[in-house]
Amino acid sequence: MRDPLPFLHMSYEQISLLTAQLLVYQQYLERNVAPSAKRNRTLRIVAALLRRFGAIVWQTNVQIALLTTEEVLIIKEALTVLQASLETKCPSAGRDQEIQRLAAMKMLIEQTFPLTQD
Repeated sequence: MRDPLPFLHMSYEQISLLTAQLLVYQQYLERNVAPSAKRNRTLRIVAALLRRFGAIVWQTNVQIALLTTEEVLIIKEALTVLQASLETKCPSAGRDQEIQRLAAMKMLIEQTFPLTQD
C-alpha cells in the first residue's frame, strides 16, 4: 500500500487564489484545447477539485488532504500553463503580480508534494 500524500496547509487567501486559478484553467481548456479523452478527464478532475475547494473556502486555515497524484499533477499543469500564457502577454504590473502569484502557488504545491513528477 502506498503512503498517502501529505496534507496541503493553505490559508483562506491561498485556497481562494487556487480556486480562481483552477476556474481560469477550466475555461482555458474549454476554449483552447480540442476535445479529447485527456481533456475531458482533466475537466472532470478540475470540476471535482473546484467543488471540494468550494466546500472549504470559507474556513480560515485549511488542510486539504486525500489529493491523488493525478490531481496534484493537474494542479501543477494548470499553474504551469497559466503562467506560460501570462508570460506571452504584454508586460504590466498586474501581469507580473499574477505571474508571481502563480509561481508562489506552484512552489507551495511542489514543496508539499515533492514525490510527484512534472
